[in-house]
Amino acid sequence: MAHIWIQSDAGDWQTVTLDANCCRLTMAGPSRLGAADPSPLDAASTVLIRRVPGPKADVWTLLAGAAARPLVNGLPAPHGIVVLSDRDEIRWPVRPGMDVPLATPLYFSTERLAAVVPYPAEGRRGSCPRCKQPLTAGEDAVRCPGCGLWHHATAVLPCWTHVGCCAVCEQPTALDAGFRWTPEEL
Repeated sequence: MAHIWIQSDAGDWQTVTLDANCCRLTMAGPSRLGAADPSPLDAASTVLIRRVPGPKADVWTLLAGAAARPLVNGLPAPHGIVVLSDRDEIRWPVRPGMDVPLATPLYFSTERLAAVVPYPAEGRRGSCPRCKQPLTAGEDAVRCPGCGLWHHATAVLPCWTHVGCCAVCEQPTALDAGFRWTPEEL
């Protein structure tokens, strides 16, 4: 699930999950749009992050009203729209006469954490890249955050945690490993 990295008042970085198809974005971070909210595109200063579901992956876009003027990776959003990529920096521009940005940057990320979930059927058949056995709909499995391949995660077939990394890529398999990238690295 995509998320936004926000720096707290204490200086540490925290994530806010983008758990809705459309969120309002402010310098303080994203907020879910409620049914009682006015049309989000009415305000010229509104900035939205919108998820567009795709067949293989979701596409996330930043939509900005004419007066909002956010910067993505230091550049203005041409025509008020930007397709976001993992680790994109979102900032508000410096006001005339000021030497500092209005707020610390926010960072958009598509990195997922590994989690044991029921294997989804979705009409497809899959096999575990480690043991090569079929995955059955509903059995515990982990989708690798790095390569996207599913691994068994059952007591009988602990394929995900059998070795310290994914069977295909270098993704660590510890379920409590946390994110591989944080803005602290910048």
